[in-house]
Amino acid sequence: MRRVVLDTGTAVTDFPAGYLRCPRTVDGAWAQPVVSGGGQGQLPVIDMPDTRCRYLPATQTSTATQLWTVADLRVHG
Repeated sequence: MRRVVLDTGTAVTDFPAGYLRCPRTVDGAWAQPVVSGGGQGQLPVIDMPDTRCRYLPATQTSTATQLWTVADLRVHG
């Protein structure tokens, strides 16, 4: 995978203030974080190094004034 798009649905002002992506590899081991940053707008795009993994958890690393909602997750490979 090379890109992940977080779609916040109808919540156009809702986005992750800060995030960290650390994939779980195909063999089940946790890998080192591959990308960190913050989102803006309804469709934050996370560009990543080419990564093969089974799970892609996100950790919120910063707080915002409102809740963060993900209505859809788009993974591009």
